[in-house]
Amino acid sequence: MKKKIKIIIGVFLVFMCAMNVYADEVCESSELTRLRKLAEKVDFSYDYEIKELTTPNGVVNKFLEYSINAINLNPELQVVVGNNYYTNNVPEFKGDSSGKATLNGFAEGEKVKITIYAYVANACSGKKITTKTITLPYYNKYHDSDECRTSTDYEYCIKENTSDFCDLMQKFKYCQEFLDEPVTQEKFNSKVNEYLNSNPQTLRYIN
Repeated sequence: MKKKIKIIIGVFLVFMCAMNVYADEVCESSELTRLRKLAEKVDFSYDYEIKELTTPNGVVNKFLEYSINAINLNPELQVVVGNNYYTNNVPEFKGDSSGKATLNGFAEGEKVKITIYAYVANACSGKKITTKTITLPYYNKYHDSDECRTSTDYEYCIKENTSDFCDLMQKFKYCQEFLDEPVTQEKFNSKVNEYLNSNPQTLRYIN
């Protein structure tokens, strides 16, 4: 038992020494300024994938899963989900050869806090450079419904309706693919009717 404790203490001391390699050095402000300029070049984008989950009763539920891409990530930087470099429970991510790092497993409407840290061989290593919060939108599964076909097929809309209606529906919030709020079928129907009724030129479209 004592031997095991000694081994654990030994590993801990090695880890602490590794963290304090640059403890006697000073992180120069000029170096931090340089790293901040590199961090300013980092952009973020997101992709999504529609997945299916089958319950024990055989019901198939679809859900959206997002991935966030850090682009133009310099080799001297790395991105971490959260703001604690040493205790975050998500692995640190460095860019690949093209300077891109992909973080997976995020949900609709989630606010993801991403922190960029220094990854350099000097006293600035592990220093927080900047933080960005990305709010992921909700996927609107009604964006390609019959009422919203103009969003994806304008020619179809012109054949079926008037140009006034088609132009109008292209601007309608609830016909967009992504929204800042979740939408149910009931809410979508209500918002469509409300919008069309507020625009007299489309009244003949409503049954």
